[in-house]
Amino acid sequence: MTISTLIYTYFNNQVSGATGQMKYIGYITPLIFFGVLNSYAAGLNLYYFSANVITFTQQYFIRQFVNDDKIHAQLQENKKKPEDPNKKKSGFQKKLEDMMRQQEQIKQQKKK
Repeated sequence: MTISTLIYTYFNNQVSGATGQMKYIGYITPLIFFGVLNSYAAGLNLYYFSANVITFTQQYFIRQFVNDDKIHAQLQENKKKPEDPNKKKSGFQKKLEDMMRQQEQIKQQKKK
């Protein structure tokens, strides 16, 4: 279980780009679990190990069917497109923009 969790943490950090303390906590936690769970029944260890194996299997099959280069190219193409001014805005987005305008007006009034 500890070895599979360490491998999972390594690959997860590669994808997520974790840095600093969060990177190291992911490696320390399985070692703590090894010390604590070693004296208990094997059910929880088996659960963690099984979950990691299932996760590895899912990621393997996802990687077989997903073309990262094609997705990246599509994202870059979408970034180049100008935003449609006729696009409807959600109620939350309208409220957020109104609040931002009000805050700007308040700042301008305070400066005067």
